[in-house]
Amino acid sequence: YVNKRSFLMLKLHHDGYNLRQIGELFGLNHATVIHNIKRAEWFLKTNERIYLEDTRELRLELMEHPVNRNVNDLITEVIDCKSLRGLEQIQIRILKNQYKLKCIE
Repeated sequence: YVNKRSFLMLKLHHDGYNLRQIGELFGLNHATVIHNIKRAEWFLKTNERIYLEDTRELRLELMEHPVNRNVNDLITEVIDCKSLRGLEQIQIRILKNQYKLKCIE
């Protein structure tokens, strides 16, 4: 459970969610989120066997079914953005094609 939770926090962080948002999802404070993200990064970097085994199914599932944001997420994120860093993160997600945009005819 702990390894899967750490992996999900890292994934959410890479997908552009901030520490506060991730903490709210898991009912944790930002310091605990930071600890879990660093822990997951370390385990992935060092190919820690138990961590990789614990998160294998979850990693495969997310590779097979990537989460795409919809156009409403993009609009909401731009409106709610309060910093240049936030806009840069949105730009990165756009370049990674993480928003599912609808064409208006």
